[in-house]
Amino acid sequence: MATLTWHGHATCSIVTDDGTRLVIDPFFGDNPVTELGVEDVEADYILVTHGHFDHFADCIPLAKRTGAMVISTFEIVAFCQEQGIENGHGMNIGGGYDFPFGRVKMTPALHTGSVAGDTSGMHTTDCGGFLLTLGDRRLYHAGDTALIMDLQLLR
Repeated sequence: MATLTWHGHATCSIVTDDGTRLVIDPFFGDNPVTELGVEDVEADYILVTHGHFDHFADCIPLAKRTGAMVISTFEIVAFCQEQGIENGHGMNIGGGYDFPFGRVKMTPALHTGSVAGDTSGMHTTDCGGFLLTLGDRRLYHAGDTALIMDLQLLR
């Protein structure tokens, strides 16, 4: 059975039944709830709901160290690629994709969408959540969202 570990704030990791390692919203170094640093974490895939510092701070260093695929909006993946990340999969809100570990669907979120570290201001993006289907289990990660009617559709 898959294992979910919460690391504080919105950061969590999942190890699937086949051993695939997912990290969602990597925020370790400045996260007051965890003692883990980015050097202590392994990942095959990194999912990022939006570009704010407290959801994205360790995405690029973790992806560079592990070679993990970054899964997020097209704009965040493009920003990561400009920073030297080669392995990325951009998505649109409402879209879904079947990865080897399971299905990822990006859901709407109501929140602001800047990208931490983007000094050009070119990489604004919509915010999202993730609905994951891992075998016969489903998991919803909201990222940061206000209460919206679309959440009723997740049932």
